[in-house]
Amino acid sequence: MRTSIEALKDISGLSGIKANERADAAVFVRTEMDADDNSYKSNLFLLRQGEICQLTSAGEESSFAFEGNE
Repeated sequence: MRTSIEALKDISGLSGIKANERADAAVFVRTEMDADDNSYKSNLFLLRQGEICQLTSAGEESSFAFEGNE
């Protein structure tokens, strides 16, 4: 069975992802730019057991904060 990190690399095209080897899930942010009004929106996703679900999104004046153990 593939790990979530391996699946995330395939889905996102990212490289150099660092994670705890025991992790069974991954969270990632994807930012989209709207060239017409020069704004952007960031979307927060969860990858677990090979499936992705969107957790929330934030506009220019918002941000995400993470807290956890390493």
